[in-house]
Amino acid sequence: MKSKSSMLLIIAVSLLVLTLFGIVAMFNSNDNAPKDIKNVEAFKKDTATQPTQGKTTSKVTLIEFGDYTCPYCGDFERNIKPQLKRDYIDSGKVEFRYVNVLIHETSMRGSRAALAVHNIAPKAYWDFHHFLYQHQPKSKKDTSEKPWLNDQLIKEGLDKVKITDAQKQAIIRAYQAPSDASLDRAKANHQLAKKYQLQQVPTLYVNGKHVENITDYEEIKKIIDDEIEKSK
Repeated sequence: MKSKSSMLLIIAVSLLVLTLFGIVAMFNSNDNAPKDIKNVEAFKKDTATQPTQGKTTSKVTLIEFGDYTCPYCGDFERNIKPQLKRDYIDSGKVEFRYVNVLIHETSMRGSRAALAVHNIAPKAYWDFHHFLYQHQPKSKKDTSEKPWLNDQLIKEGLDKVKITDAQKQAIIRAYQAPSDASLDRAKANHQLAKKYQLQQVPTLYVNGKHVENITDYEEIKKIIDDEIEKSK
């Protein structure tokens, strides 16, 4: 009886180990992880009307999918983007594009306001974009859960950028309207993220190559340098 009991115990433990192994494998699956874009030209065409920085004729294109209510997008904007701007964007080595993804109930307000600026006063877009990210709450939880991106903050941001009073009023009317171009573009951007099966923000692509660790500047730099070398 003792031998039989031991055998049953061994079988039970083996089944438990196999079950746990299967669960671990399932949660570590990369099936939902962002992948490289296969049709890079189509990807670039799909994002051609997005807000852009740098030379539009550059052979290397960086495309970020982000959202103003995402604290990690804020980290990228404040800590990584300035280095990219200094080393690659301002020098004309790469073109940078931004696509806003709707991840939160207040995401639409921020997206529409920014896109209204881009539609009406495009030269002020990046200053306004930067203002919104700079005014995220210090707490990541507050950034993603509290309604900090409100009309008052948007109006403060519009007061900070170089636009006329007429442009400011037009932007406010546009993003607050029941329907307008900023709403259409915000929805189109979100559908674009769905089309490319994005699971998270921020997500960064370099000529269609997905950057695994967007917080590692050296990793991003290496991918960019490789693409620049390939384009020569």
